[in-house]
Amino acid sequence: MEINELCLEDGAIQYLGLNSESLVIEVKRWNQELLKITINSYVKFIEYDSIGREISEFLILENSEFLKKEKEELVKLDFDENVCNQLVHLKFVGLSELPLLDVIADKNEIHVIRMEI
Repeated sequence: MEINELCLEDGAIQYLGLNSESLVIEVKRWNQELLKITINSYVKFIEYDSIGREISEFLILENSEFLKKEKEELVKLDFDENVCNQLVHLKFVGLSELPLLDVIADKNEIHVIRMEI
């Protein structure tokens, strides 16, 4: 499944895992389906007490202010411009527009697995 095909608005964040190689986000949907999103190349990750919270909006942004600022910082650090052009901003928003997660990641390194519970 591709990240662009995801509909997370009827689920809740159940698990977040970080290690030196990847970021894993698990979303449990109300139909008892579990979506495991593995991001193998991420630049920035901000979590706002999101575990167990419902997702009201999931956005894949290519031109957000957050992404623009991050790209500017990366260019200053001599980050490869071709890699910068592959970055997207994944924005998870909860009820009452409460931010849940913000992730800047390489769009080619985001993988989704659908699992039945």
